Amino acid sequence: MLDIKDPELIRNYTRQYGWIMRKGAKYLAAVLTRYVEKRLYGNKSRLQQICQKAAAEFDIRPASFRAVIERYVRAGWEDNHPLTWEWEHYAGWHEPTPPNTTEAIKLVCEAYVPFVTKNTRMPFAISGVTIYTWPLKNWRHKMENQIYERDYRQAKERKRQVLQSTDFDVVGELKAAGFFQKLNERLSQIPKIIVPEDKANYDYLLEQCDVAKRHGGRLRGIVDFEQYESHINLYVPFFEIDFLEDRRFILDVLTRSTYFSFMPDKTGWTRLHIFINYFSEAISQDAKEDIINQLGEEMGTNS
Repeated sequence: MLDIKDPELIRNYTRQYGWIMRKGAKYLAAVLTRYVEKRLYGNKSRLQQICQKAAAEFDIRPASFRAVIERYVRAGWEDNHPLTWEWEHYAGWHEPTPPNTTEAIKLVCEAYVPFVTKNTRMPFAISGVTIYTWPLKNWRHKMENQIYERDYRQAKERKRQVLQSTDFDVVGELKAAGFFQKLNERLSQIPKIIVPEDKANYDYLLEQCDVAKRHGGRLRGIVDFEQYESHINLYVPFFEIDFLEDRRFILDVLTRSTYFSFMPDKTGWTRLHIFINYFSEAISQDAKEDIINQLGEEMGTNS
């Protein structure tokens, strides 16, 4: 006979409804633990009180606690709804959209005892670790591969051909007329200042990009006082965003760079190109726009 209060069994159960790496599974397990301990089977009015006490355990506000659970539930419905089957067969939810937070908590709690009674075999132990197994027939649906493919290569080529055949390639016309070259010449005559925040971001990312050493790659950063910009190029055999420090690195690049891109280099390695403005013209944005407008008027008059 299984112990329905077994913490591991409760954790495994709540992980059926979303991605196990999200905190929502842990929060749901905390709610369900209290639900089972208080024997509140079918008592809907006490669920809100239970959520408040569970939130206090994690030292967060009840609203934030519920928001984490909501994101956990919704994440399981993204990317072609990979976890809708569990909600339907375990919790009895047959709608095309995920339940709201209150309904989700109620369904998970109320379906727990029937789930354990009907869907769980006796546990077995390996080296002191208890493992619960569910009948294979319940997972037959999940064994079907879910494949999503789209090929937009021809559509992109058609779009390029259409743009080339029209007279609306404004950027191309401006480039051919030398507008950008002349604009760069005028802006280059304006004194530049170093933006402290950009400089701090460049220094920080340059240090973080030393992951190249760990992967046997190459790193090159430059602050260009001729083009008035800065960029970092990180070359590695491949990128694999797996460990937490790798995820933090990508988040840092995302939040601290002006833009970045991944491109293959000539050797087949992957290049991460990080661009940071670093410099700014020592004039206001309005004055800069006046220069652009004036140049446009001059070139329009001369054409």
